Amino acid sequence: MLHACWKWTTGETDTPSAASLQEPVRLGCYLGAFLWLTTLAARLAHYWGDVPFQTDLLMHSYLMHAILSLIWTVTSISLMIYATQHSRRSAWFAGFSLLAIVGVKLMMIDLANKGAVMWTASLIGIALLVIAASYFSPAPPKHSEVAAGE
Repeated sequence: MLHACWKWTTGETDTPSAASLQEPVRLGCYLGAFLWLTTLAARLAHYWGDVPFQTDLLMHSYLMHAILSLIWTVTSISLMIYATQHSRRSAWFAGFSLLAIVGVKLMMIDLANKGAVMWTASLIGIALLVIAASYFSPAPPKHSEVAAGE
């Protein structure tokens, strides 16, 4: 269903009413895919880690949070690289925002009671990840900068 909605929003339409409806549907497709990836993390923690498939037990599982961090990080860096290649500035900022959310989640939830050394090492790791993401996928230029350069 998500694929069908996405294909519909990427097609050309002749009617203006359908074109105005496509952007919210596309955003819904993206949010649905993100929700699907998040529930996939819960399913993986349940299957591999023998965590009971209950919300409160999954939210207190270290395996669930580790899988979420990995999936969200891969998603954010993939989105940033895609946005750089296709010059989509808003998508790049969405990917970078997701990477920032992962960093905050690591600091506040995953490493809350792990000690100062682990917290500091993780902070350095997150900073290196952000630097690497910015190096491999720099922010696309604004439209005014692209037009002036041509």
